[in-house]
Amino acid sequence: DLNGGNGNIELSVPENGGQTIQVDGDNGMITVYLPRNVEARLEFNKGNGGLNVTDRFELVQGDRQDGVWETAVYGNAPHQVELIINGGNGSVRIVDR
Repeated sequence: DLNGGNGNIELSVPENGGQTIQVDGDNGMITVYLPRNVEARLEFNKGNGGLNVTDRFELVQGDRQDGVWETAVYGNAPHQVELIINGGNGSVRIVDR
């Protein structure tokens, strides 16, 4: 679990995934670098910032402000990660790497 303060958070997901990662934002931008071989599920609870995800994600529940996003083969992938992000005053970006 990561708790933001007054700075930006940059997080790189490992190549093998396998974790549940929770990030609680505060006053900075949150950037998550997601390897292309890792499928993901994102639970996003909006703060005052926006959400920018790659085109690999589609909204499966809720809406853009409080919703669940998944990559196409998340449930069957050997390498996967669950992200729980509670936004703060900064934006949230999920970036392929």
